Amino acid sequence: MQANGISNVIIPDAKDLGRALCIITGASKGFGRTIAKEISLLLKPRSVLVLAARSDEKLRELQENLASSDAGRAGLVTRCVVVDLGMKEGVESVIRAAKEISSEDIEHLIVINNAASLGDVSRYAQSFTNMAEVDSYLSLNVSSALSLTAGLLQVFPRRQGLRRSVVNVSSLCALQPLPSWVLYCTGKAARDMMFRVLAEEEPDLRVLNYSPGPLDTDMQVEARDCTADPGGQLLTCEDSCAKLMKVLLEDEYPSGAHLDFYDLNREKCLIRPLPSQLPPTSPDRDIQTQLPDKNTPGPGLNQPQRRGGHPGRPTPTAPPHTQMVQSQEGQSIFGGWGRAEEKGSLVHLVMTLDMDNVEVFDAGEKGRGLRTTKDLCPGEVVFAEPSFAAVVFDSLSQQVCHSCFRRQANLHRCAQCKFAHYCDRTCQTACWDEHKQECAAIKKYEKAPNENVRLTARVLWRIQKDTGIVSDGQLTSVDQLEDHVADMLAEDFKELKIDMQNFLDYCPKTRHGKEYISHIFGIIKCNGFTLSDQRGLQAVGVGLFPNLCLVNHDCWPNCTVILNHGNQSTLNAAYHSKRRIELRALSKISENEELTVGYVDFLNVSTDRQRALKHQYHFDCTCKSCSEHLKDDLKMAAKEIDGNKPSDQLVKEVQEFSLECLAKVEAARTAGDFHEVVKLCCECLHKQEPVFGKTHLYHLRMLSTASEVLSYLQFFSEAAEYAGRLVEGYMKLYHPNNAHLGMAIMRAGVTHWHAGLIKVGHEMICKAYAILMVTHGPNHPITKDLESMRMQTEMELRMFKQNEHVYHSMREAALQNKPMAEASSVEDNIKALSHKQ
Repeated sequence: MQANGISNVIIPDAKDLGRALCIITGASKGFGRTIAKEISLLLKPRSVLVLAARSDEKLRELQENLASSDAGRAGLVTRCVVVDLGMKEGVESVIRAAKEISSEDIEHLIVINNAASLGDVSRYAQSFTNMAEVDSYLSLNVSSALSLTAGLLQVFPRRQGLRRSVVNVSSLCALQPLPSWVLYCTGKAARDMMFRVLAEEEPDLRVLNYSPGPLDTDMQVEARDCTADPGGQLLTCEDSCAKLMKVLLEDEYPSGAHLDFYDLNREKCLIRPLPSQLPPTSPDRDIQTQLPDKNTPGPGLNQPQRRGGHPGRPTPTAPPHTQMVQSQEGQSIFGGWGRAEEKGSLVHLVMTLDMDNVEVFDAGEKGRGLRTTKDLCPGEVVFAEPSFAAVVFDSLSQQVCHSCFRRQANLHRCAQCKFAHYCDRTCQTACWDEHKQECAAIKKYEKAPNENVRLTARVLWRIQKDTGIVSDGQLTSVDQLEDHVADMLAEDFKELKIDMQNFLDYCPKTRHGKEYISHIFGIIKCNGFTLSDQRGLQAVGVGLFPNLCLVNHDCWPNCTVILNHGNQSTLNAAYHSKRRIELRALSKISENEELTVGYVDFLNVSTDRQRALKHQYHFDCTCKSCSEHLKDDLKMAAKEIDGNKPSDQLVKEVQEFSLECLAKVEAARTAGDFHEVVKLCCECLHKQEPVFGKTHLYHLRMLSTASEVLSYLQFFSEAAEYAGRLVEGYMKLYHPNNAHLGMAIMRAGVTHWHAGLIKVGHEMICKAYAILMVTHGPNHPITKDLESMRMQTEMELRMFKQNEHVYHSMREAALQNKPMAEASSVEDNIKALSHKQ
């Protein structure tokens, strides 16, 4: 802040907005006043600010502040126009004030339509029968903005050397309806469309609809006193205005675009850290590089996970997240979950659950199952399904959005229950139907119960509201799923009784009997699917997906499951969508063939998998892989040299030593002592080398840990060696289209790339891309990132072949973060090479 109270806007590489005539409506307070202060710092001397508002006293106060600021001392001229813009005379007064400014001295005309009123947000649409009341509101909020902008554009017509920019201060309400906000939503939507049309009609004009987010202003206070909107955390006018100034300076937005504060709430960077540069498994680290718990066999994101496991821990089988309906390009949702229908200039999203590819059948001893009704190709989406209900784990309730399940900092807390957290107002509004009963229950209970209780409550509330079947495409009712309560161990049953009592305290007025509630708890325990964060490596919540529960297990499955976090951030609310899973074919599947997924990770011997399945899901696995113990010999293979193998006693000793080392590695990793992790790994690998085969599970687990930790410590050459050996072992064990294999090859490719082994790195990234195209699809963010990596490594490989010295100089400059002056000669050489190509 400067001494005069005017804050500085610090924007990298910003210049100025030229010698401008800037007209700001609603400038006396709130966001308009902040705009006037901030934009004054970006105008050249002898620029003119015309400030329009109804409050004479506050305008004069602002004028005095600006006159005493650096901008005022440099020659900024400020003129105040005290008017009511809801009246014709008020609009004409502002236009007359602008006419008095010599157009020859102006390089840039900036019109900022900020003036607006909230309207009555305590009433619903059907109560607005008085046309005069509606006309009065629209006169200020729509008509005046159009008439004022049109009049100013006529006064300052298109001419050589004159830039013209129009900003409409918009709102999320222009895109998304909110109950009891009918006037405000209507006015904002009309203004948005009005300025979009203006952008089409005037190609030279720069038009921006800017939504500043929920601001801490008098208008918000009024809204929260009487609105039906659930509320949320507020932004400061200064923070939002800084984003607007940045957009105006960069001038890269499409004319007519609607940009939201949250869409711009990401800093641009030239080089982003790769997974290998982030700390592995430190408690507060970015979760992108958490190392899976290799010691614990069991389900991950792709499998129904037993409740009461380890919430918040990395899951061995969790694939990266998807954002199925990309705001991009208006692409329809995969698997028939939705389709975009274009009618004129409007796009409608028809939300349907398409299960035409599958049917329920009697799978014998396995009970019900799903089979395909047509031939499927690798990578084809069999079906997609939204969650019936889902909750965030207790341990991550303040770090993960309760709507889209993305993990990030600075989440906005629900103002009512103070438990639920959201990315922004959009996510909060999208989740309100699901959260509102929970919100009231938490307030009354005065705390949030554990995730088992919260998910059971959400399921029962949903059943009460919609019954157990919520769409024609749902193949089974929730309460028809297996609960296995009778098969529970004594410890699990004791836990169930505690949860039952907590539920009855949390929902004392429930209509359901204890037996039915117990049934739902059992269903969740057996059928709940873990949900990953946006990185795909950490379980952050649990959800119930009825159709997916009908897909039976096979240790060598023909399908995989990925999580789509949904998309509530697109500017067009028609494309908002909820979280859901996608079932994707891993290989060619013939008509009438049963669809299967893996409930546990295949990277365990058959007896361990069978034990885990029996304990957790109460069935004996008799799949081909288990009954024939397929690949168990490879997973426990001893090293053979010239036909000689180590003794059974030596193998047993090294296996026991390896288990001890894995436990020590886990402890050191959790403590953040990564050098100790490397020491332990090297010691263990040295002991394993002459005894274990290349595919022995303990050997692979140690290679995985060593490669990731060494990458983090930037010992890339050593990390690349271990990663290469890890991939070699995985390729002999996993299905060729297994997602874990694809991710491991991707990490190995990136590590080789960092090590300067560009040829091998490029080959691995291409292999990983081919696998993830099947498991995740072409529009998945990870697949798109891989495509970018593939293109970049391909370009670098060409550079390497043309001039190895230049390539290595470029790589060293990037890795060492050299200043541009030091790296300029390298950049010149790269540009020269690019031109030659």
